[in-house]
Amino acid sequence: MGHLSDRKILCLFAIVCFGKQRESPFLGNGCKAYNFNSNSISVQCEEDYELNVPSTVQSIHTLFLKKVSNEYLTMQLIDLPFKHLIIQEWDMSQFYKDNSKNFFNLHRRQSLTVFQVHNLRALRWADYQFEQIHIEKSALTNIGSQRLSDVVSKRLFSHKLIALYIIDCALLTLDNNVFSHTPYLKVLTISRNVLSSISVQSFPQSLNHLWLLDLSYNNLVSLDGDIFKKFPALVELNLNGNRLINLPYDLIKPIWFNLSLIHLLGNNWNCLNFCWSTKKESFPHPIFFDQTTCSLDYFKGIMVGKMDRFFPICFYIGTKL
Repeated sequence: MGHLSDRKILCLFAIVCFGKQRESPFLGNGCKAYNFNSNSISVQCEEDYELNVPSTVQSIHTLFLKKVSNEYLTMQLIDLPFKHLIIQEWDMSQFYKDNSKNFFNLHRRQSLTVFQVHNLRALRWADYQFEQIHIEKSALTNIGSQRLSDVVSKRLFSHKLIALYIIDCALLTLDNNVFSHTPYLKVLTISRNVLSSISVQSFPQSLNHLWLLDLSYNNLVSLDGDIFKKFPALVELNLNGNRLINLPYDLIKPIWFNLSLIHLLGNNWNCLNFCWSTKKESFPHPIFFDQTTCSLDYFKGIMVGKMDRFFPICFYIGTKL
């Protein structure tokens, strides 16, 4: 993951991060400079590096740091003129930085990409005001059971956050109020974790700009009855790969006619719980909904879009929209 050829990590938010390697400026042992454009460079530091950015460098497009070098580096990060920061294999288990100083950001911070980092909350990343954050295969805290609490979220996310990805981080719970200070969030992906539930209390205010919610490949068995009322602008919903059995119409109704795409594969759907979708009042259906498969007794793999043909029982069980 530490090589420039690995674009999955290095160029997650920046389409082209690195160009041809430069001989100058000298940035310290273990660090290399690369062309980005005429006004900006990108920087890569690996292993036992000593990063020193001269004052002549006015703009860093992408700063990639493999393994945290020392406390001094974490303190000087706030002063470096980067747009995109990528950190990998940082172990901050013995480090915790809490400074009451108010930082004034002279630079627009566009994205933070985190891979294989331990105890991410050790730094107050919210001070950087990142617009996009991608966290993968990392531990948010220094404890075994990973939970996103209000305290942790306020250290990680600022009010400028518009896209958040937490992927494969063994995240177990979302506490109350964790998204109380991210009003402009447009994309929320919490995928390949171990969430068994998601509460409306995690969203004390509606996320009026959220258009994509991805909760795929968790352990969700049910959803809070009012959860979708918090996302009035939602266009795409991904619930693939969970343990859900029922998707009541009353639950999905607040967003149903706004949705363009819905992903429901890989769950334990009971076909009778989709009888509401055969009623004319439920049409038009979002893309991919009718390809969802469900089961009834010994019948498996029935497509929801064909239920009206095979199960006229739906018209008699009293299911109401």
